[in-house]
Amino acid sequence: MAERNFYKMFLERKGLQMLLGSGLSKILGFVSVLIVTHWTTEQSFGSFSYAQSIVNAIIPLMGVGAYQAYVRYAADSSDIHVKQKLYAFAYSRGMVFSLMLAAVLYFSAPLICIDLPESVSSFQILSFTVVTTLFMEYVKSHARSMHKNDYSGWIDTWYAVSLVVLSLVFTLLYGVEGYAVAILISPLIAALPYSLKLNAPLITWPKLENVVPSGFWKYGIFTSLGAIIAQLFFAIDVIQMGRLIADSDKVIALYRISVIVPMAMLILPSTIAATDYVSNSEMKHNATALRNYIKGYWKVMIWLTPLLLLAVGLLAPQILKLFGDYYASQPEIMYVALIGVGGGYLLRVPFGNLLSAVGRADINTYVNMGVLLGAFFLCQWVIPIWGVFGAAVVMAVMMWLNGLASMVFFWRYYKSLEKAS
Repeated sequence: MAERNFYKMFLERKGLQMLLGSGLSKILGFVSVLIVTHWTTEQSFGSFSYAQSIVNAIIPLMGVGAYQAYVRYAADSSDIHVKQKLYAFAYSRGMVFSLMLAAVLYFSAPLICIDLPESVSSFQILSFTVVTTLFMEYVKSHARSMHKNDYSGWIDTWYAVSLVVLSLVFTLLYGVEGYAVAILISPLIAALPYSLKLNAPLITWPKLENVVPSGFWKYGIFTSLGAIIAQLFFAIDVIQMGRLIADSDKVIALYRISVIVPMAMLILPSTIAATDYVSNSEMKHNATALRNYIKGYWKVMIWLTPLLLLAVGLLAPQILKLFGDYYASQPEIMYVALIGVGGGYLLRVPFGNLLSAVGRADINTYVNMGVLLGAFFLCQWVIPIWGVFGAAVVMAVMMWLNGLASMVFFWRYYKSLEKAS
């Protein structure tokens, strides 16, 4: 029954459209990387990947968490006008901060990329994705708060299509820097039409503090910090390789391609979490509803997870060979990454997002900080001994530990609701 209800509610919230959009986004993103790896050298792609890893780790800081706080608190109101006003407030403050952040990153690029100077030009272009990506995330969040999950799915779809087309054109013309430009522009192309459909303001600075709920900025900052720490976790392996391995650009390229498909597979639980975020936030005080939700999720994922991981694992050598012979030389890295993704499916993604939805983003921040520190020190020890394979093992182990910690804290929250009822 829980499994059937889980499917039913997911479909009613237009989760299928979101999943199709996110899935197509990942598939076409995969195609764009294929284009880049076939038209650039391993060294240049490795330098680009180093820059992208650092920028991706910083991106959650965009808007100081205002758009995450907007989704969380917009769920508490059924008044569309209140949601519109809150959106305008969060959007204006977040975009101004992100513009300042982008400028700081641009001028700091030589210092940030000191271990791999070849990555500076890509980093400077990608630094402005903290603005364009934030714009897209604002529009997607606004759509979700209005219960228009299909809009969010279409934005992901058009983002993916734009990225492939622009990647093909700009990479042929300008190499990896052209690919960086494609990543920069695609969010604007995808989100702008839906921003207009939702009557979301493009330029605004409202003084609407009276509609800002208590705890809005605290929640946003904790969510942002938690997310940036989580993204640093996914970047720390590449950053440590840049520090600890001589002439690391080619090695980083191999590693990034080896983990690209396993990491892309996280789109399924992440899309489910995004689809259900508003509804889970609305039932944050309902212990029975939260228990039924996680039971339904597990009944689906307990069999789907090993099935998907096994299928991709069997195809790993063939998948890697698509990028070139060099990238298929160490398939064992991909096997280890797939084991780590299992922890993301069953524990890390569902419980981390549930903690955020019920208003305990601060717990995610503390958990992610502990995992990040653990990954940093373990990579420092393991990479000089086992190289890139050691980095993959560290990340897989820490993903499972992250999930276990999130599950324990969510269980404590659930028990507190039971006692209060």
